[in-house]
Formats: sequence, C-alpha cells, structure tokens
Amino acid sequence: MNMLLPERISEIALEKEENSKIEILNIYTSNDKFIPLVACESYGNYELYYLEDTPIIGINILRVGLDKSNDYGAIAEDLGYIYRDEQCINEAIEAFKISESVGVSSLYIYKELTDLYEELGETKMREEYNRKYNEAI
Repeated sequence: MNMLLPERISEIALEKEENSKIEILNIYTSNDKFIPLVACESYGNYELYYLEDTPIIGINILRVGLDKSNDYGAIAEDLGYIYRDEQCINEAIEAFKISESVGVSSLYIYKELTDLYEELGETKMREEYNRKYNEAI
C-alpha cells in the first residue's frame, strides 16, 4: 500500500499475483480490503486502519505502533476512534488520554472524551472534558 505523508493519504495498493505479476488497485473501488501493516505517526483518517468486520487487525497494528513509536499521538487517536466505534468505551478513553498527554491534534479529542464519559455516566469527568473543550474553542 502506498501512503503519501504528511497528509496520510492512501489510494492504491500493489498486489502480487501468483505469476509474479504486480497489479495496482484503487483501494476505494476494489472489492478487497486493505490496511497498512505499520502504524503511521502522521495524523489522518483513522478509518485507514479500521476494518469493520475484523477491527482487531487494525487495533493490533496500532497497539504495536503505539509501543514502538516515540511520536505516538496520532496512533493513540486512531486507536481511540476505532475503540469508540467498537463501543469499547474504557479502551477509547485510555487511548484518547494517551494522546492528551502528548498534545491532542484538535479540540475534538476533548469532545470525544466528554461524550465517552457521558456514556459511562461519569458526570465529574464529563464536565471536566466539556470545560476543556469549551476553553479550546
């Protein structure tokens, strides 16, 4: 799979067939599903790592990247969004808080944390992150 940095755009994948022929596929029009095999430290669309039918694949790639990277804010946010989509609320909070500890990419991470704490019914933490969100606007 190609990836253009720092924008983290990926549109094509190279596929090697049995006869050693290499085919170029557009990942958005192909029936196949593709995700990168390594986590990217650039911010971008988390769905690049999200396969709805097998989200654990992207989660595992991102967790390995999180452990190996020295610049892991974007990786933590990608992980947080996937966990959120999979209704793994505590894991999503943990990932977004890792991002917060190194500096969030946008104020919307505070909004995500506000919403996640609301889902858990943790009013005090919901109010704290809602305040951070409103202060960042």
